[in-house]
Amino acid sequence: MTEDGISYFGIRHHGPGSADSLVKALQELQPVAVLIEGPTDASPLLPLLASPDMKPPVALLCYPEDDPAATSFWPFAEFSPEYQAALWAVANKAALR
Repeated sequence: MTEDGISYFGIRHHGPGSADSLVKALQELQPVAVLIEGPTDASPLLPLLASPDMKPPVALLCYPEDDPAATSFWPFAEFSPEYQAALWAVANKAALR
């Protein structure tokens, strides 16, 4: 869906088809920024996903210092749409958040 120059993609996480479709759409649209669902304070870490030393599966784990029981994590596998979007953004010098 595109609205006001912003494209939104509904992602299903249980198969690699979403990742393939998303990468094709990113190639076609050539966005200047890619936004991935997750905590905003983790944005500086996202380009690390494209490091040659980073081998999926990996996960981002976040928790409030005063409540570790409220831990959340965001997994990234080779076939994850979020992982592929991050790789695309880094390779194409798009802002990644």
